[in-house]
Amino acid sequence: MQNDTRASSALLRRELETCLIAMAASEVTASTTERVMPVIDRFSEFLGSHGVVALRLASPSIAESFVRARLQSGLIASGATMHDRRSTLRLLFRFARRLGLVDGDPTLDVLLPPRSSRRTRPLIDDEVELARDVALWSLASRRAGWQRHGRWPRRLLEAGSCPASWLATWTFGQVACGFTGGSERWPGGGR
Repeated sequence: MQNDTRASSALLRRELETCLIAMAASEVTASTTERVMPVIDRFSEFLGSHGVVALRLASPSIAESFVRARLQSGLIASGATMHDRRSTLRLLFRFARRLGLVDGDPTLDVLLPPRSSRRTRPLIDDEVELARDVALWSLASRRAGWQRHGRWPRRLLEAGSCPASWLATWTFGQVACGFTGGSERWPGGGR
């Protein structure tokens, strides 16, 4: 019985080594290969402890258990660690598929918390242009109103264009433009 276990762990070890050799010979950088090797070694040990003898037998539940496993110290793995483990396994299974060792990737349905808890993110160029267009459209309609009522904020007269304090942020899929600061009262009661 012990010889069967050694033979099966040898098969798994051979498959993992083949994948690592393929990574090293491909577009994957040497630093990436060095970074993923310890994670792949731990995954190999994890598979062995669960009786998995070949990569093709790694189930989605085993892959998810590895990704979410506690650290050796017993602490819960951080989000960054879980993302790193999942990325490493995805890389491993991508090469295993290329080599014909597996048919799929058991990590595809492993959902993790977002990498960042921030609700805002930097705008991409298209979003900046859209925000600028909205701000200029809004400014043009306000200028028309100010011309009719004879009220032009001094800041606009000096700058001649959109104030620097117009901000655009991408929040929940919508562009929100707003004026911040300044002492001028804007038509309609806003600032």
